[in-house]
Amino acid sequence: MYQTLKNIYNQNLVIELKNINTIEHIFNLNIVRVIVIKIYANWCPISKEIENKYIYIANKFSHKYIKFFEDNIENTYSVFGKKNKYYNCDVTPTFLILTDNELIPRKIIKGNINELSILIEKIYNRLNNT
Repeated sequence: MYQTLKNIYNQNLVIELKNINTIEHIFNLNIVRVIVIKIYANWCPISKEIENKYIYIANKFSHKYIKFFEDNIENTYSVFGKKNKYYNCDVTPTFLILTDNELIPRKIIKGNINELSILIEKIYNRLNNT
């Protein structure tokens, strides 16, 4: 299903990442300050196990400055699942935190959904106090 950038921005969803241009465009709006990307694989039992928790985190910490994506490394259009200049995923699940209009991850969390939750809560609280 195709979603326009306006729809992506206005909805509190975990969006499937299909190309790097989506992130570039969202950052260029100069509203979103943090992008969280879950890199996963359907065959990975841990990816399946944390799926609902990731959705919960996205819903709980939904904010106009924070957007949540997912990138399935099994898809031919996977952005971060293959070797590129931004990041080469070697473990699933992996969580990338992009900030400051940079496509190179500021923070990389490999497999630890609880660490992600704590970090996103801190970011969310900081953004709500500005």
